[in-house]
Amino acid sequence: MLVEAKGVHLQGGICMAFETCKEDSQAPTQMLRDLPESQGGLGRHRCPNCAYVRGRDEVTQTASSLGRFVLCGHGSKAPEAIVAELHENQGGSGRHKCVVCSYQEGRASVLNVTLGKAWDYESSQQTNLLHEVDKPETTWDPPQNPDWWKLLGEHNKKIGDAGEELVIEYEMRRLIQLGRTDLANEICHSARVEGDHLGYDIKSFNKDGTVRFIEVKSTTLDQNTPFFVSRNEVSQSIELSPSYWIYRVYGLDLDTRKANFYKIHGDFDSVCVLEPQTYKATIKNGDEE
Repeated sequence: MLVEAKGVHLQGGICMAFETCKEDSQAPTQMLRDLPESQGGLGRHRCPNCAYVRGRDEVTQTASSLGRFVLCGHGSKAPEAIVAELHENQGGSGRHKCVVCSYQEGRASVLNVTLGKAWDYESSQQTNLLHEVDKPETTWDPPQNPDWWKLLGEHNKKIGDAGEELVIEYEMRRLIQLGRTDLANEICHSARVEGDHLGYDIKSFNKDGTVRFIEVKSTTLDQNTPFFVSRNEVSQSIELSPSYWIYRVYGLDLDTRKANFYKIHGDFDSVCVLEPQTYKATIKNGDEE
C-alpha cells in the first residue's frame, strides 16, 4: 500500500505538505521523512500516519485510561494497545519508520512543545491534574475547642477516591516522562485492589525501580487542614520507611477534579505531630460503677 500526497496545509502558520494513508490519516511529509527508522518491536511495519493522528487526538485523555505503555529505542512513548491496532503500512515517506515516535510527534504538535516534552506533566491539556506546590512551612494552630474537626467535615469516600485517582495519574505521567514506562505499567492502586488494611493507598516506583509506598490524604479545604491517620497507617509507615511517602492533596474540586498537592517523604511519626482524638471502647465485665 502506497501513501499518496495530500497537498499542503497551514499548521501553526506554516505551509506544510501532508500525506494520507488508506485510512485517510494525514501527517506532515517532512515529519514522516525525519522519523527514525524502526524494523522491530510491536510497531514493525505499522502506519505512522495513523499513529500521528492518534497522538494528536488523545492529548486530553488521562495516561491511566490509555492502558500499558511501550518505549521505543529512541526514547518515545505510546500506549501499547494503540500501537498494536495500527494497520500495516509499507509505502510512502513513513515506510519502515517508528510509529511510537510518530505518535509522540502528534502529541507534541498539538501541545506546541518539543518531542521530549510531549508527556511532560505541565504540558498536558487535561483538566483533572494535580498541581504540585512546595510543602508549607507554617503550622496550623488548632483552636482549643476539642470539636474543631466537626467544622472541617468528614473526609468521605468520594473525596478520598478522587484524590487517589489524581495521584495515580500524576505518578503514571511522572514515570512515563522519566522514560520508565515499564514501571508506570506496574503502578497499583493497592487500597482498591487489596483493601485498605495495608497502611498505604498506592504502590508506585522511583526512577531506579525501588518501590514508593504512597498514602494519599485528600481534602477540599486548604493545605494546613489537619487530617486523620489510623494506628495501622502510623505503624506501617514506620515499618516501610524510608520507602513511605505522604501525598497531601488539598483544595480538591470534585466537579473539575483539580487540586494542589505536596509530597512528604517519611513516616507519620517523624514528619507529623500526632494527637489522639478517638478511643476504642469495650464494655467492662462485672458491676463496676
